This record gives sequence, C-alpha cells and structure tokens, in this order.
Amino acid sequence: MKTEDANNEVTSKTILITGATSGIGKEVAKRLLSKGHHILGVGSSPDKINRLVNELVSINSYGKSQGFYADLSRQSEVNRLSLEVDEYLNRTGNGSLDVLINNAGAVRNRYCMTEDKIEYQWAVNQMAGFLLSVN
Repeated sequence: MKTEDANNEVTSKTILITGATSGIGKEVAKRLLSKGHHILGVGSSPDKINRLVNELVSINSYGKSQGFYADLSRQSEVNRLSLEVDEYLNRTGNGSLDVLINNAGAVRNRYCMTEDKIEYQWAVNQMAGFLLSVN
C-alpha cells in the first residue's frame, strides 16, 4: 500500500475500513497501521470503535487512526458516515481517501427488513459498500 513519490520517498495511504472492530477488519487495521498508514475504522458500536482506536494507539502511538460509528443497514447512516469522513479528511488537511475496504458484513438466519424497506443482509453487504463507493 505504500507508494513512492517522484523523489522515491515512501508515502502512506489514508484507508477507510468498514467492519474494523472485529475479525478480518480489525486485523487488517492493525497491520496497515503498523506499516504507517492512516486508518479510519468504521464499526456498528461506539464502544467497539473506542476500544479499536485505543488498541491501535497501543500498537503504534505515532500512527494515525480515527473511529467512526455507523449502522450500515440504514442508508441515512451510510450517507452521514460519508459526510463525516469527508469533513474529517478536510479538517485534518489530508482531503482525500486513498483506499476503501468494504469489509463489513451481516448474516441473519431470518428475513428482516430495514427501515429503508430493504432486506437487512442486502442493505449491509451490498448497498452500504456501493453507497460508500459512490459517495
């Protein structure tokens, strides 16, 4: 993920990871942070996000990490997340997101509709990633 600029200097990337509070997403966040990248982690619980950011700081206190909460089953939350990330990137001077890792996923053993009238698994596993990609 690190690239070399015109002067052959290594530059880090700003990376947004959904589903970053557990499993593969958490491990990817930890590894990428340890390689010097700026990690923006997204999770479905403010407590889990706080724990993730604290853990990332303990791994690399010089690394940059920021947590965001969003219920990815709700389109309004996905849109809010996009705006918050954009505001954060502009406020911190970076202004751009280099990599989006759509890792969040959900499995339900019963049919469930979201408030947007979309099947829950489809909303999280398909629509959220699409909306984040186009926003």
